[in-house]
Amino acid sequence: TWDCDGQGNCSDPGTSQGTYTSLLACQNNCSQTSIDIYRLKSFKIYPNPNDGNFIIEFSSFIAQDLQISITNAVGELIFLDKADSCVGEYKKKINLKQYSNGIYFLEIKTIKEIVNKKIILY
Repeated sequence: TWDCDGQGNCSDPGTSQGTYTSLLACQNNCSQTSIDIYRLKSFKIYPNPNDGNFIIEFSSFIAQDLQISITNAVGELIFLDKADSCVGEYKKKINLKQYSNGIYFLEIKTIKEIVNKKIILY
């Protein structure tokens, strides 16, 4: 079993009492990705995969207009949020339970770049 240390690192406590049953599950839920070229840090989608409820979380280094969108596999827009002059922490709980299981695509447009991530609903 595996536990997350709160800083994006996974370890085996050696007690069989860890939170996650596999290293992959721990990494998917605990790992933080820093995307400095996008001027975003601590980017997380958790849990992922999920049952339709998940959280998108990141911090912006500079004040900037952001557009956060989620599309389905055929490109239909199912979620849109605009954050004007966003600086600091962005955290949003998303509910997609009304949509079918499958792969969805998160896109975050920053001042200069676009971040793309997959979200898996089961």
